[in-house]
Amino acid sequence: MFGRIHADLVTELVLEQPGARSKSTRVVARSALSREFVEFFEQQVRLSSRQVLVIGGTGDPATYDRLLVFLCVA
Repeated sequence: MFGRIHADLVTELVLEQPGARSKSTRVVARSALSREFVEFFEQQVRLSSRQVLVIGGTGDPATYDRLLVFLCVA
């Protein structure tokens, strides 16, 4: 998914640059920056989903038994 986002982003970027008369070094730098941008979101989405699972995994049993939450955290 993130590879496709990066490919679409870079494709649009490269196709728009000749009309703007940008130097090739700027196009390369912008495409590298777009890759870092996509990698940042790839990592953050993974970490955020993991946090939601951990919080949900400990929060859901709390409705049944509070002692169970302490055992899960320990």
